[in-house]
Amino acid sequence: MEKQLEQLKKLAAANTPAKRAGNGAAGGSSGSKSEDSQSEESQKPAFEAKPPFPFTFTESGVAPRSGEGTCQLFSDHLVVLPNFGDLIQVPYRGISDLYGKGYLVNIQTFSGDLLFLGPLGRQYDDFLRIITRLRNELTLRDMLMGEKQLQPVARGQLAVADPGSPPRAEGECELRLYETALVVLPDTSAVFRIPYSDITSFSASDYRLEIGTEQGRRLAATQMGRLFDPFTKALTDASAGLQQMVAKTVSSLLPGADPSAVRKVARLMKEGRAARRADIDAISPSLWPLMEKRLGASGLTEEYSFLKGISQQSRICIGVKQSLKGDDGSEYLWFMVPIYGRAGAGNAIAIEAASAEDTGRATYFFRIVGRSEYPSLGMEALDSACDLILMEINRAMVDINFRREPVYLSDDKLLEPKYQHYFYAVKRLPSLKLLRSLFIGRVVHSSPEQWTEDVNALLEFNASSRSDAERWSKPMDGASGGDGGD
Repeated sequence: MEKQLEQLKKLAAANTPAKRAGNGAAGGSSGSKSEDSQSEESQKPAFEAKPPFPFTFTESGVAPRSGEGTCQLFSDHLVVLPNFGDLIQVPYRGISDLYGKGYLVNIQTFSGDLLFLGPLGRQYDDFLRIITRLRNELTLRDMLMGEKQLQPVARGQLAVADPGSPPRAEGECELRLYETALVVLPDTSAVFRIPYSDITSFSASDYRLEIGTEQGRRLAATQMGRLFDPFTKALTDASAGLQQMVAKTVSSLLPGADPSAVRKVARLMKEGRAARRADIDAISPSLWPLMEKRLGASGLTEEYSFLKGISQQSRICIGVKQSLKGDDGSEYLWFMVPIYGRAGAGNAIAIEAASAEDTGRATYFFRIVGRSEYPSLGMEALDSACDLILMEINRAMVDINFRREPVYLSDDKLLEPKYQHYFYAVKRLPSLKLLRSLFIGRVVHSSPEQWTEDVNALLEFNASSRSDAERWSKPMDGASGGDGGD
């Protein structure tokens, strides 16, 4: 724990624009006000709260400090300038929780530091809105989207209702459209993303936009003004465009298939979703072999055949994902293969993307259940656990837009400057945390023979290990290569 905290401190220091003297922390750092005045003058703050107001800063392992001072908000960090004593600097990426109430702003960092500001008086609303906006913009970069933003951008009043809860007013927000998702940036709370494939209900009338999701969340946006019609049209066009892409791809996967069957398969394979063989066979048993043939055309015939031979074949899943490479609008197939009926080795989901242009290919493996739990489960229990984890992994892959690097890179690698955005993505995205907790290892495609040998070694390791924290890695595999861009 102490080692992780020290690593967090080092990362925060590297992410801080100006070096500070004195003790640093993952969420905040202290330094000499006189030494840093010239450094801060090189950047113009987006907002400055003054005259001086009360603050209390509790740094991990240090006695609380209280006093009065001013606060400057920069693009990626805030600085508290006390009337007396060392300044306090907090990078927005290090903030785990931010909220305001009663003219007070409360900030907590991932390392446990606490900063209480205020009461801020008449500056409170502007301060909370601006710091939330700056932090949300950074968070948006860390959400692993890598997509082109569409137009227009709209503003409105937001209300959100989570499953089993009444609607709550979130105040003003900004609504943005990307290629695969709607992004909502509330003025005073955290940004969130809704993939178009998650939208189950949509209504746009009387200047009120209502959306429901598969997870049971409902949101309503009002007071969008003259942008209401252009925005709702752009939203429906973006969603329809993805549906058309899936329908086109499914049609090419199933040449000569009945149009009704193609439409049913396309509904199962909404952008990013993978459909189970059992569900495809329920539509028509003739369809799955056609889909497997398309996988073979992507150069994975031997590898897929091997995985299929040791798998629960009725639960193999195939899906379609739009490529993040360039603006060509191309798409690729990906598959999930559950392995648990094999004597001595199993408890794994194998995942791979089958795009013809992809380089540096690898197969990624995830646990179905805990390693200590697996030997005692019967087939019926494994079937239920497999179906659940397939859905959860699929959902998580959609959430992180099928990025692979943040899944397989080690904790130490995430602390390197070039991977900082992944480090903070792990902190903020529960789906990414889930994938990393289930990750067993990856097998790179060097040759079919070597790949098969390595897969067997990984599965045997997974069966013999009793710690869910252990990962398999091939000797000399630095796990630092690219992820093919998707």
